[in-house]
Amino acid sequence: MLTRFNARIARYGLYASVFGLFMIVAVVAWQVFGRYVLNDSPTWAESLALVLILYVTLIGAAVGVRDAGHLGMESLLILAPAWIRHKVEIVIHVLVALFGAAMVYNGWILGHSVAGYKLANLEVSEAVRYVPLVLSGALIVLFSIEHIIALVKGTEVDLKISMSESRDAGSSPRQRSPGIHSASIVQRTSGRRCDMGMVATHTRG
Repeated sequence: MLTRFNARIARYGLYASVFGLFMIVAVVAWQVFGRYVLNDSPTWAESLALVLILYVTLIGAAVGVRDAGHLGMESLLILAPAWIRHKVEIVIHVLVALFGAAMVYNGWILGHSVAGYKLANLEVSEAVRYVPLVLSGALIVLFSIEHIIALVKGTEVDLKISMSESRDAGSSPRQRSPGIHSASIVQRTSGRRCDMGMVATHTRG
């Protein structure tokens, strides 16, 4: 249940990051067009691009925690025995979860302290710059807990669960009956033999 929920959250987070990248490109392109073509540079473009960069990088970093996409020094850990690797991996995810919790706490404190101020040229609260910090920290904690549970159970986080599988649980191709699969192969094979026999009969005729 947690894996499917996290898979959906990670997918939406990835979509949001990609959409944010397109938004950054569009905003910067409009700023360049306004400055060099219209000779009237939009004053809000740079501030908006900086805010979007915060959302894209922090949400993308949280998704990378679940997908194990971040760089790591594993050269020494690989040489260790399996039980030591298992313990160290649990400790690593616990530390990452604590770091995510610190992001949530400090992001909330900082955002609350500047909520009364306005961002230059955007006329929105400066707290919007700390919202992605809180969201990213919460996602990092959630994804780290998922990894810890998987390690305790002796399994790995399934990164291939799609949204369609989460809607239709129990219909995975891995659960298909081998007898039915074998029967379908026999039917296809026999059908090909019948077709070849018909071709041979018409050829002789």
